[in-house]
Amino acid sequence: MENLTQDPGGAPLKCTAGEPDAVVRLRAWVSPRVVLAAGRLAILAFSVAACSSSPAAEPGGLSGEISPGDERIHYEGRIDWRDLQQPTMSFPGSAVVVHIQGTGFDARLSTTIADHFQAVVDGKPAAALALTKEPALYAIAHDLPEAEHIVVLYKCTESNRGTARFYGLRLAPGTRLLPAPAAKRCIEFIGDSITCGYGDLGANPGDPVSPSNSNWYLTYCAITARELGAEQVTVAASGIRLTQFGEWDAMPRVYTRVHPNDREYPWDFTRGPMPDVVVMNLATNDFRKDPPDETGWTKALGEFLDFVRSRRPTAEIYVADGPIMGPGPDLDHLRAWNLEVVAKRRASGDTRCHTLSFAVQRAEDGYGSDYHPSVKTHMKMADQLVAAIRADTNW
Repeated sequence: MENLTQDPGGAPLKCTAGEPDAVVRLRAWVSPRVVLAAGRLAILAFSVAACSSSPAAEPGGLSGEISPGDERIHYEGRIDWRDLQQPTMSFPGSAVVVHIQGTGFDARLSTTIADHFQAVVDGKPAAALALTKEPALYAIAHDLPEAEHIVVLYKCTESNRGTARFYGLRLAPGTRLLPAPAAKRCIEFIGDSITCGYGDLGANPGDPVSPSNSNWYLTYCAITARELGAEQVTVAASGIRLTQFGEWDAMPRVYTRVHPNDREYPWDFTRGPMPDVVVMNLATNDFRKDPPDETGWTKALGEFLDFVRSRRPTAEIYVADGPIMGPGPDLDHLRAWNLEVVAKRRASGDTRCHTLSFAVQRAEDGYGSDYHPSVKTHMKMADQLVAAIRADTNW
């Protein structure tokens, strides 16, 4: 498995833009189940193995230039606004939401290492972007029907693949920027490599993880948010633990930051929409090496839940486990200890705290890199999570 410091590699993405459709609601989507039902999982790598956008040629003028701070642009996730003209983002799932009337636009982006982005046009995956370290203008959506369109740029790689920088938009001639519609719901996901989408497109467990086979857009959290019509915020990093061990900061510390490894820049919890739901899926790395005992785990989990609850006072909080850990004493202990902590909270009045055990992944559903969940497993996880959230929230 990968840790927070592994140097990424992998070849750039190559793909083609998808066909535009009529404008649809924000975060509407085409279900990958249709592809799976036809036995074409390889094509589900849609924009990852089959599509990409190269930097666009720079024009002579600046007509149609839109700065990142334009209030009509909407952002999802933890965005670093210390430079108002060049905001940055590290966590996977960070997104730029653009609403236009017209035929398309380009976006100017860069990365510190090897980030990949997915463009979604009117609910359908379109261009996939392999960013360069130097700022470049990428063709996001071109030759769309003259109409309203919603385009979302999702960061599909995690922080160890780079910190992305957004410099703004260049609208196509005659195109107008409109205020991006706001979602009425918000889900916050807290997790490790599973939540990041580590190797979810890997051909098998031996396929080396890379930016091109790790796509957050296909994770259980991304699918759940789309299914429920919710905005999402993802705070996740490969190799991270709930319990503190060694020199690398555990999630209770990372959760307080804009960037996972930047200890000097804390996240302002009053910014952005207040999550209606929080899903924390941790423990896989805690039980890989020097696993905690009951006291260590329940103390760490209880304290982290206290902190999250203090920042998300009305949210439904789910303490999840799975699906990598196989049957055995560690999984039995983890589930029992999670139930113990949540039961005490509910008994003390926090009835919006729940446990959720994802089914252990199955060989017939395939494995991603290093035995991480495949896209099919992520879809099954999303089904389970969506059902739980709907039961508790009436969404």
